[in-house]
Amino acid sequence: MNQLKVRLVHVAVLWMLSCLVLLNTHIYFYQNDRVVYIPSLQLDDIFNGSVPTYSASEDSTSATNSKPLEFTSTDTGNINFIRDLVWKSNRRKEIRNADRFDLISCEVVIVVQVHNRTDYLRHLIESLRKVDGISKALLVFSHDYVSKEIYDVAASVNFCLTTQIFYPFSIQLYTNEFPGTDPGDCPKSIPKAHALSLKCLNAQHPDSYGHYREATITQAKHHWFWKMNHVFDHLDVMKHFTGPVLLLEEDNYMVKDALYVLQQMYQLKSKVCPQCAIVSLGAHEQEPSFEKSRASQVDLVQWTSNNHNMGMSMDRSTWQSIRKCAAGFCRYDDYNWDWSLQFIGRTCFETDLRVMTVRATRVFHVGKCGMHTHERNCDQSQRIAQIQALVQRNENSFFPRTLSSTNIFTTQRNRPKPNGGWGDPRDRELCLNFTKDDTHPL
Repeated sequence: MNQLKVRLVHVAVLWMLSCLVLLNTHIYFYQNDRVVYIPSLQLDDIFNGSVPTYSASEDSTSATNSKPLEFTSTDTGNINFIRDLVWKSNRRKEIRNADRFDLISCEVVIVVQVHNRTDYLRHLIESLRKVDGISKALLVFSHDYVSKEIYDVAASVNFCLTTQIFYPFSIQLYTNEFPGTDPGDCPKSIPKAHALSLKCLNAQHPDSYGHYREATITQAKHHWFWKMNHVFDHLDVMKHFTGPVLLLEEDNYMVKDALYVLQQMYQLKSKVCPQCAIVSLGAHEQEPSFEKSRASQVDLVQWTSNNHNMGMSMDRSTWQSIRKCAAGFCRYDDYNWDWSLQFIGRTCFETDLRVMTVRATRVFHVGKCGMHTHERNCDQSQRIAQIQALVQRNENSFFPRTLSSTNIFTTQRNRPKPNGGWGDPRDRELCLNFTKDDTHPL
């Protein structure tokens, strides 16, 4: 009878534990006929090796044999556990370094989209460390890959307020099901007739070019749109923030006067181009030039995906315009977020999507190997050295006293030709769900 009672107690406690993991509360373990307490588990607890084992003879606040969770994409139990922790971490909304920096004095929010290239992220962080005014920024790292190494690199930032959020529908967390690749999905390049004969899941829905979805290329657009919704609409610290939100990626590199120039551009924007919805610190140039005449000049142009997708910033009013056009963004048959933004800029916005952009870039693209480029030599060290040498040679061109603008705006209302890769209705539905609320849409 006593053994039966013990068994029943074990079952009851395990049931409670499974519920508590999903809630933002504390967790209790039942071990060796004793209930012991540990604080609420978070991703940082897991990464820092704070998942303890207890013995009945130990105090309930002490742990033994702590070690980081070993996470592999083939371990279903661990995947489900990490999914829950990702949701919990996003809801926790922890701000680091709040004991050293004042949130009220925050002037800019910088959002970095991070995948899994740790070395690039380290270089970006080191460049940000040297940026003038960075102490008045909130730095948001948005991850689509759960990794202790990447998490620790981001958590090492000590020069400004920072937080980490996690895209909860990554292909790492959904390896064998949508939004990852479901075993029943159609192979990318088979003809539709063949797909119909195979009765694969998405046989009825190839893209504009007859190809079926590839999870690896759809993720970046999903992640971009999720993070925008999450940052603007679900981060508590953003509720009353009306300043610029600067968008970067892990393989970017910032110049030291970037935030100074950004502030000047917004001041100039209010005078010469209040209708400019986007301010861009990046310029795609084969041979960047920082001659004084260029370093202090900005152009007023129509926003295009190829030219203005790097180091772009916007405020809440621009985001609200994008959000109103979510149907066009999410249903447009293009796996690129920037081409989709260009599409709604020409078809949905009340006025043309205009941008104020620098002539001399303040944001560099370091990555040579990624979704769109595949070079043999992916070592970023040489590229970083080139950028640093360029910056040093043009030391006197930074921090211009004033900016001058040139209006070279021309209107193009023609619809850009889509690149495909976004024909599956599951991708479109997931994308649209991001605008509805902050709950689990799958």
